[in-house]
Amino acid sequence: MSLISQTPLDALAEELITIPSLGKTAVSNITGSTSGKIYLLEIDNTANPGEDLYLKIADTNSATTGSSAYKLKFKIAANKKQTIVFPQGYGYYSGLSVWVTKTSPLTSTTGPTSNVTIKVLVTT
Repeated sequence: MSLISQTPLDALAEELITIPSLGKTAVSNITGSTSGKIYLLEIDNTANPGEDLYLKIADTNSATTGSSAYKLKFKIAANKKQTIVFPQGYGYYSGLSVWVTKTSPLTSTTGPTSNVTIKVLVTT
């Protein structure tokens, strides 16, 4: 799985992290085990026209789908691209780990039919 990191032009945040193919397997430590704030999430679920999905975000440098506790969870509608903004920033303290599942519960391990793309705008 690849990550693309870019420096935004504006001083709002320091780094734009792109995960072009996120599925049920947690991608751990996308921020490099640093503390900071999330300012924006963009989740592209257009590859799944019939599936609502749940993006789960843990404040940890290592996560396991189905057993790691998440701090944030967002339902992403089928065939939609969704943007979530945190105007004051949402603090994290250990790094960020992310994954998506078809159902909401913590113990869910069923991934999407097609992986999604997410972008996370952060300070680190």
